[in-house]
Amino acid sequence: KSPLLRELQGKLRQNLALFDSRIVTEEKGGDSSSIRMVLIGDEVRTSEISGEIFRRGFYTSPVFFPVVERGKAGLRVMIRADNSARDIEAFCDAVADLVGKEAPAEAIA
Repeated sequence: KSPLLRELQGKLRQNLALFDSRIVTEEKGGDSSSIRMVLIGDEVRTSEISGEIFRRGFYTSPVFFPVVERGKAGLRVMIRADNSARDIEAFCDAVADLVGKEAPAEAIA
């Protein structure tokens, strides 16, 4: 492995840990994928929240049936190595504000 690859993989793990410390997802703590799913449930609400997050300067994909089961609509979030901690924090603030999925203090590692 090249030094740059190790550096980027380390940065990605840090960014995932930061996101996971703030937002509750089923994938929390998983290192095998940089994709997280923020469950909302209602398809219309999911689409509205995705639009509002976009207006706040962030892009996330709303996913719903048939991509996921009915009633399991949510936001598909992909964390990258080049995301800044500041951007991840601001994104998490927007998600917590709109969805209320902020991790409780005791869940923060």
